[in-house]
Amino acid sequence: MCFQSHYFCNMKNDAAVNMIDAAGNGTAGSGTGERESFLDSVARAYAENFSDMSEFCFVFPNKRSGTFFLKSLSNMLGNRVLLAPEVLSVSDFVENVSGRGVATRIDMLFRLFNIYKGNRSLIPGSVQGDELLEFDAFRSWGEILLSDFSEVDQYNVDPDAIFANVRDYREIASNFLTPDQLEILERYFGYTPNYRDVERFWKNLVPPKGNSSIKERFMYLWQAMAPLYHALDENLAAEGLATPGGVYRVALQRIQEKGRELFEYKKIVFVGFNALSTAEALIFEEISKAGGYHDDEKESFADFYWDATGPVLESPDSDAAAFLRLDKRNFPSPGWALPYLERNRVETMPSDMRVIASPSNSAQTKIAASRVRELVELVGADDVRDARVAVVLPDENLLFPLLYALPESLSEVNLTMGYSLRLTSVASFLHHLRQLHARSRKRDGETAYFHEDVRMLLSHPFAHALLGSRNVSELNSDILNHHRLVVTMGDMMRVVKNGSVSVLDMESFGTGTKAGIRYIDNVLAHIDAALADEPGGVVKSRIDRSHIALYRDALRRLEWAAAEHGIEMGLQGVFYMVDKLLSGERVTFEGEPLEGLQVMGLLETRALDFDHLVILSLNDRIMPRKARKATFIPDSLRHGYGLPYSNYQERLFAYYFYRMISRAKSVTLIYDARSGEGMRSGGESRYLRQLRYLYARNGIRYENYRFMLSDTTPELRPVEKTSSVMADIMEFARPGSHRNFSASALRKYGECQVKFYYEVIANLKTDTDSGDYIDPITQGNIIHDTMLCLYFPEKDRKLFLVNRILMTAERLSSMLEDTGLIRRHLRRSINKEHFKKKGEELDDPIEGAAAMVARQLEGQIRDILRYDLSLAPFELAGGEMTGLYEWEFSPGRKVNMKYAIDRLDVLSPGTAAERWRIVDYKTGGSLVAAEEFEDIFNGEYSAKNLFQLLLYANLLNLDRGMDEDVKVSIYEVGRIASDGEVTPKIGKEKLDGHKQVNAEFLSRVNGMIEEIFDPMVPFSPAEDESHCRFCHLHDLCGRN
Repeated sequence: MCFQSHYFCNMKNDAAVNMIDAAGNGTAGSGTGERESFLDSVARAYAENFSDMSEFCFVFPNKRSGTFFLKSLSNMLGNRVLLAPEVLSVSDFVENVSGRGVATRIDMLFRLFNIYKGNRSLIPGSVQGDELLEFDAFRSWGEILLSDFSEVDQYNVDPDAIFANVRDYREIASNFLTPDQLEILERYFGYTPNYRDVERFWKNLVPPKGNSSIKERFMYLWQAMAPLYHALDENLAAEGLATPGGVYRVALQRIQEKGRELFEYKKIVFVGFNALSTAEALIFEEISKAGGYHDDEKESFADFYWDATGPVLESPDSDAAAFLRLDKRNFPSPGWALPYLERNRVETMPSDMRVIASPSNSAQTKIAASRVRELVELVGADDVRDARVAVVLPDENLLFPLLYALPESLSEVNLTMGYSLRLTSVASFLHHLRQLHARSRKRDGETAYFHEDVRMLLSHPFAHALLGSRNVSELNSDILNHHRLVVTMGDMMRVVKNGSVSVLDMESFGTGTKAGIRYIDNVLAHIDAALADEPGGVVKSRIDRSHIALYRDALRRLEWAAAEHGIEMGLQGVFYMVDKLLSGERVTFEGEPLEGLQVMGLLETRALDFDHLVILSLNDRIMPRKARKATFIPDSLRHGYGLPYSNYQERLFAYYFYRMISRAKSVTLIYDARSGEGMRSGGESRYLRQLRYLYARNGIRYENYRFMLSDTTPELRPVEKTSSVMADIMEFARPGSHRNFSASALRKYGECQVKFYYEVIANLKTDTDSGDYIDPITQGNIIHDTMLCLYFPEKDRKLFLVNRILMTAERLSSMLEDTGLIRRHLRRSINKEHFKKKGEELDDPIEGAAAMVARQLEGQIRDILRYDLSLAPFELAGGEMTGLYEWEFSPGRKVNMKYAIDRLDVLSPGTAAERWRIVDYKTGGSLVAAEEFEDIFNGEYSAKNLFQLLLYANLLNLDRGMDEDVKVSIYEVGRIASDGEVTPKIGKEKLDGHKQVNAEFLSRVNGMIEEIFDPMVPFSPAEDESHCRFCHLHDLCGRN
């Protein structure tokens, strides 16, 4: 399998087949002596020393570096026309040599399951029990087995040794490595495995006889691994297939058996490798011993080139070059090529290095785009066009934010990394659909979905395309208004009348693999049809539809493979396997791969050099990435048998980083500077610290990036009282208009006049999100309703009672003892206030999080009853009593004023101490303490509820024709058991009755209402910005 490039063409007769023919920028000969890239040096070496490379094979770590090498070779050849050499990635090279194909991941998993299911006699004991005969239970640990089997092959470990049936740790010495294997590991990897590592593992693991602990079950699993390994290997070999690591073992065996005659090449050149697996190292060794070049025994058949330059990689103590030092010693580059390699050698760090601290993760892309814009101006568009500038994304999640941030003037951008399908809209939709079904449960014969999963699915653009935005909005409102903990298909179909929501129903498809596949395919097909009919967003829809097509194709492949192997799985298994099918696939962009700004992932930079680099995500959890491999083989055994262990990945990333920056002229390193618990990316990368303190102490510029904000005070926008606004205000003065002021409305005016205008005058509503948990406001409503039902017969509720209800100690004691009564009223109140139920549904049992809150509320209701018992006897004059009164705020001018008193009672009735009292139940703080009188009106939080109580006392007297000095009190239900009722205070003085401050209070209230009706006084934003902290209207007033 060769790389395809625009340097190749197909011709006949006198013309060459696969010819290189380009008049590149470089010339043959020794050149100018300027520093070259690594690939340029290798290309020059062969262009100047070999006139025919048609039977050469160049092998690279990846395809990308091979493509760039061909460009370099073309430039070095100048006007010469030569037959092109073969250029392969190492995976393609090894697969070709092995004569086997690499089986797909799903094919291997299905084969392994059938082997396990059909050959239980191969496996001693029982790994987990008969439940593993089901594929859905098997797949998770089967995936890990496949990975371990492939790795054992790639590192040439004897499977019978590492997966030994060890019951006595003293058997280990006989199951350990042979002298040859030990010598190989010492020579190629620089350490000698110690059987004591292995002994220590087994000594700690092997349980005493009769112990059925987790260790014992692990032992059974471990003993299953060798039989399963061999059975799978034989099964794959019978059809000419192998695991990804297995092709390395087979290739090595074939080279050892046949040697040079296996290859048709005159020379094989390995370029740009670093950490070799054991099998790779042995393949290199066997090929290096396979004779000379063509008829020249002095010239080697295999050449090796190692990309290691710069002060970090050439340091004898550098961890980044640990693998490379051994590579160069075992497989030195040819002596004749060393002068050429000197052309790419550097002894210093890049001259222009800057480290930029970004204020957020996504902001890194804007900084990178800004730097690219600077580079275009600095080096010119030609350098960018000639692929000398690269942006490297260790975190592919920043790909789309970067693309949106790049300057529009940048006409050529080569996205070499492609982008993962997991970043597409269809992947996110299927994730939500999978979650919807994963947590669904049967309820009264109908499937019930968790409300959060339904709402997450509805938030996706595909749901809007499928159901229609209006239906989505109505469904969301229905879930919120009824506080549905679970949502059934019937609930959804009652709201969505056109039946489109039935597409999400799995019931009609049945169960099993085919049913799951066809269900998902049917959902995607309907979304595809809906997108095809969308009048707008044509480009976006076309992209989404292409991604849907990829997923539907994967479903067809999965259906075929499952049928071929006779695999049955549930819906979750189907979702999982589709993800596996597409996990390695990337969406590629059309374009010229060797031109324009290069945007690439970290691994794609291997063997490539750029003059200017912009590297993002230099954070410690991303560079190096903390990726713990799922494996059954612990580190002690890995170390003992020469498998890569925990610090392997860190050494790899260190090499990638320091090699990447070694030959650059300018390097910009950007990291997310935020810190704190929960940060996904971690702090700055250890590579930044190493540069700062070890390798480039004085050669780095540091920038703390801050987006430019205006240094002027934002212009606040008051609401002018235009004729239209005044017309709305005057409605509050018109009798029967149903527009009324209230205590809470006037309190908003004191906090912020703009907020008062939008929420009261303009009646702007804001949605509140709530779930199954009962929020504090609703808890208060439930307390109110429960106390109302306990204290007042239905006919006396919400009225002013002329015939008051006497509450004696005996009556209150009886209520306290009647748990059934309390719980019944509480249950009905929760169903009414929270779940919005009616009729017979009011007696439905309370479940889930609401049940926990119900227990808390029951305790608080009992606390109220006990406190009231201490006041008995008293009389009830009203509960949840509402009223509407025309308030005269100036002579001849009135405004509609409504009020709602939680409880009105009379203490010490029939005595000289008789006192009318307004009680307000509060589940939160009492908030009736004003430092000074002005705090009642200016929105001071600590006095928030005092304005309401004083206004209610006045409205009560006015509306009922009374002249009582009303006592106002707060029942803070969470503390009433310990503190009793809360009496308001102004300064240090307790407010025993509302008349203590009433003259001044009425003056201020009337002045406030006059100001509201004054057309010359606009509604102004709050002077105290603390009121704006949680306000959702700041965009309207201009205050940020």
